[in-house]
Amino acid sequence: MFGHPFEEVTAELLGAMRTHSFVEHSRGGGYLTVLEILDLESSKTRNETRMVGTVPDQDKAGQYYGFSREKPARLYAEILRGVVGAVSSWQTRNESEFRYGGAIRAGRFIFSFSGLPEHADEALMLMLAVHFGFLTHTEAIEITKISENPIYEPAAARCLQLAA
Repeated sequence: MFGHPFEEVTAELLGAMRTHSFVEHSRGGGYLTVLEILDLESSKTRNETRMVGTVPDQDKAGQYYGFSREKPARLYAEILRGVVGAVSSWQTRNESEFRYGGAIRAGRFIFSFSGLPEHADEALMLMLAVHFGFLTHTEAIEITKISENPIYEPAAARCLQLAA
């Protein structure tokens, strides 16, 4: 995807999260969407969505696909509106409208995952962004304060070294 092995690293990190019990072993995968902001002035972007791992339940697979694409679109809409500090889909989360957390902005990219519990989706995307150097660990921790994510820091300590 976009010249980076985002899918492969996401799969490695997901496997590490399962190995270290940050994600249930029954959670086999989900959908990764990467939105790249090419030109903010003209609203030019490109995005790709790929399945990572497996999702045995086809009904849920369709939902995960949709959520994975909705989250970065919603976050990007906030960026276009000029919302200062728009870095997480948790900032506009509304469970009654099926708007969930799990997308984060990292430089010119918005990374989104759906298929795990929301905090795990977010932690996985933060680790992906840190792995590629699009965010520092400190910046990732700041984003976790928005969602009060209890998973990222311990998961990063155990899983990022495995994907290096």
